[in-house]
Amino acid sequence: MGTSQTDASKACYQINRYPTEWIDVWPIGHGDQLTLRPILPQDQQMLARLVQGLSPAGRHNRFHAGIKGLSPQWLSRLTEIDYVQHMAFVVTHRTGSEEEIVAEARYAVDAVDASQTDGMPSAEFALTVAETWQRRGLGLRAISALIVVAREHNLAWLHGDVLADNAGMLALMQRCHFACTPSQDDERMFSVERCLSGHAERQHSIAHTDSWWSRWLPQTRSASWSHS
Repeated sequence: MGTSQTDASKACYQINRYPTEWIDVWPIGHGDQLTLRPILPQDQQMLARLVQGLSPAGRHNRFHAGIKGLSPQWLSRLTEIDYVQHMAFVVTHRTGSEEEIVAEARYAVDAVDASQTDGMPSAEFALTVAETWQRRGLGLRAISALIVVAREHNLAWLHGDVLADNAGMLALMQRCHFACTPSQDDERMFSVERCLSGHAERQHSIAHTDSWWSRWLPQTRSASWSHS
């Protein structure tokens, strides 16, 4: 049944227009290069290898659960996207004819909530960077690309949840001007968010900086700095 569902999904999915304008390529020496581009359905196996290659702690940081890998159905949902309501970038490393995904960032637009009073569209984001490729700026580059596309699609907010002991990810979020505050519902989590619209964005970032540092630093003095 799982196979037939996957086949049906592939039969129904069509790319109306692949956004080539968001492709970015840069050399890293010795003939190697990195490419940031929107994800494609044929990236499923490379994405599976990225997740399988993470340490258990790395997978827990990304999925907030002790998974070992991604099912075919899950891979289909992550790669067969519309580039509007669901946007995803991968960063690939190419050496000769070999290519691997070394980072992945995405957002999914939130469903309209009738209880919302601000009327501002938002999306939840996520980020993964292969542990051997961390601290090379890939996370910053991928999040920056997400922000550009989110603005082009008139989104007002990006938000997500980060484990409180994932100090490196929290530091990256601060560098990307996300407000980071302890979750009111789960002491193991921080809620991170960034307003993407003009004056409101600047005021939001400034207002949260001092309170964020005062709450975050005591919890992370002895934390591991491994992150996506």
